[in-house]
Amino acid sequence: MYRFANRTVLITGGTSGMGLATARRLLDEGAFVVVTGRDDDRWCSAAAELDASQRVLTVRADVANPTTSMP
Repeated sequence: MYRFANRTVLITGGTSGMGLATARRLLDEGAFVVVTGRDDDRWCSAAAELDASQRVLTVRADVANPTTSMP
């Protein structure tokens, strides 16, 4: 049984380092994971890596400045 089945987790800054490792672990534990990041290269890399699961959504966003629009 998965510890995080039927749970949704938001990870800000989840496109590298500890955030990305946490996203991987939570996916392994059955969670639906939303990952945000602002760096284009890291975001694309994380999206490609984590997209193997149907339970992940990657969003390019700068949560430090919510008024900034990111294309």
